[in-house]
Order: sequence, then C-alpha cells, then structure tokens
Amino acid sequence: MPLLLSFAALAVYVRSPSAYKALKDFDILQLPSETMLKEFTCARLYAPGAAAWDSHIMEQAKEYMHLQQGNAQVIESEATTAPRPAPKQEGCLIFDEVRVIGKIMWNSKSQQMFGLAMSPADLGKLQDIFMSMDPVNKNQKASYVLQFLWRDLTSAKDVIGPYYTFEGTLGYKNIITCLYDTMRVFHKHHFIVNSIVCDGASSNLAVIKQLTGSRRSSFGVLHGEPDRHKICAHFRNWFCPDVDVFFIICPSHQVYIVCTTLSYYLKIWKIILL
Repeated sequence: MPLLLSFAALAVYVRSPSAYKALKDFDILQLPSETMLKEFTCARLYAPGAAAWDSHIMEQAKEYMHLQQGNAQVIESEATTAPRPAPKQEGCLIFDEVRVIGKIMWNSKSQQMFGLAMSPADLGKLQDIFMSMDPVNKNQKASYVLQFLWRDLTSAKDVIGPYYTFEGTLGYKNIITCLYDTMRVFHKHHFIVNSIVCDGASSNLAVIKQLTGSRRSSFGVLHGEPDRHKICAHFRNWFCPDVDVFFIICPSHQVYIVCTTLSYYLKIWKIILL
C-alpha cells in the first residue's frame, strides 16, 4: 500500500471513524483495517481504577526493560571516562485533579461513550443513549477525575497511570486511597516511586500532613524543637521501605497562588488608599 494512502487513511480515521468506515465500505480503495489503525494510534480504552491499568503498565515495564538493555549496550560501546548512568526505573509520581465540564465523554476513535458528567434526568434529549446501555453496568455521574503519571528521573520515559472518577470533590482520604492503589500497581511492575508532585490545594496539603505525620496546623510550627521551622515532607514507601518518598509542591502552581494573592491584596490596598 502506498505510504501517502496510509497517511491519508489515518488522517480520515482520526477525524471521523464513522466516515472512514463508510469510505471503506465502498470498496473503491484498498484501505487498512480499523484494527490496524487503532494499533497505530494506540486508541485503547481503560476503565477507571488501578486494576484496569495493570496490563498497560505491564506493557510499559517490558518497553522499559528494552530501554535498559539498549542503554547498557550504548554505555559499553562508549569509550569515555564518565559514561552515562543506566536507567534505574526510579521516578516521581505526578497527580492532578481535573473537573469534568463536558456533558458526555466520547472517544471519537472507537465511537464509544466511556463516561458521563450529568445524570439521566439532565439529558432528556439523549435518553435513547441510556436505554441502549446495559442496565447492570450503571454509569455514575463523573464530576472530577484524578489522573496519575509516573515520570522516570533517570531517563526520558513517562508512563501514564490510572485515573479515578468521583461524583463530588475529593477529600484527603480519597486521594490517599488512590495514591496507595496507584503506587501498588506501579511497584508491582518495578516502577519505584521516590517522590510525589502535586499542586498546593487544601486537600493535597491534608494528604501531605497525614502521610508525613505532621500536625493539622500550618507547617513551620514545631514547638519544643531546636529548629521551629523544620519541615518533614517525606514518608517511607509502603512497598519499598528502604526508599523515602518526598512530596514536591508544583512550583508553577505556587507562583500562581502567590501572584493571585498579591493581586487580591493590591486591589484591597488601592481601595483603602482611595
């Protein structure tokens, strides 16, 4: 098959799978199958939760093993006094909370609905969608999504982790539960977590205080200690006790908070001066 035709088929399929299917049914052109295009675009759906992502992370672990073997061969071939360190499969776990504002979460590549942001009563015109769905598999209203990503600190490898859907806002107990399940499935395939990156939201700060053994008061208030402003921002890894997991607040998020706070108080000062 000509390369230009393959790229044209891929462009049509990504834009509209239904249009590609109709074009293929005409039998005018010899087009690749939808399975081949899905494999090429990696259009695979995974359900929420760590258990559904186990196979994906296992595949990523196999790819990482090939990366380590290839890097080791490069290091052996290099005649340098200070060779590059081999990937050690240690990295940081990044998570963030995203609010769902769309009505229907639709995958255009597979032509399937994989999430709902509103209840059936809010979608009266789309009641046929709910009637065609399996009544045993009840879809809950998804208002917030908690997404995880593992980033290697010794190479350029990133592994997309599980995501979790919630009907309401996330409390620190929900985040700790998701964090535990995510770290468990990553460590099962030897992806070691030695740091966690998150924003400075109040729920995330509550998670940091709970896991590091700090009090629920503000950081930097340690009475009876030589250093009153000493902060313990790490805890023992649940699945690798020899590794300390350090919390890192996203710097860009902190800068945004500081700028927003200063802008707010600057407006107040202008009103007072006037």
